[in-house]
Amino acid sequence: MTGNNNNNIARRRRESERYYIDGNTARRLNVQPEPQKKKKKQQVRQQEPEIRHEKRVSVFDLRYTLFLIISVGITLGTCFMYMRSNSELTRAERSVAALQSQLQDIQEQNNSLKESLNTTIDLEEVYQIATKRLGMVCANEEQVIYYNSSNSDYVRQYESIPGRR
Repeated sequence: MTGNNNNNIARRRRESERYYIDGNTARRLNVQPEPQKKKKKQQVRQQEPEIRHEKRVSVFDLRYTLFLIISVGITLGTCFMYMRSNSELTRAERSVAALQSQLQDIQEQNNSLKESLNTTIDLEEVYQIATKRLGMVCANEEQVIYYNSSNSDYVRQYESIPGRR
């Protein structure tokens, strides 16, 4: 067993000479740098795509910038038109509210004038003047003609009313 332990200890020493432990990772102590030839070739290869990439980026930047400028312009135009139409709508709503208020005032005034006219006219006096002074008489049942009208607001007479025959 002691022989086994000595071998294990020696092996651990050799491993510890080749690696050092930092935290939970082990790294080699003697890292050999890569040959210079490969690095030069890689640098040449890396420079060519960078030049191509710069050309591609410059074209992309121009297109992207133009796209952004146009899209921002369209967005601002749309916002301006929305704000303008919204203000026109608000102005129209205020105008409608004012006109409705004015209409209501005029209707109230009209109703009050109609009531005052109805109270000032004495229908009995009108009947007396019509029958006694002017010689008018009331219509008989034969003289009254009834008809059905689809519009009950008012009547316009374009033709003579057909009589009973």
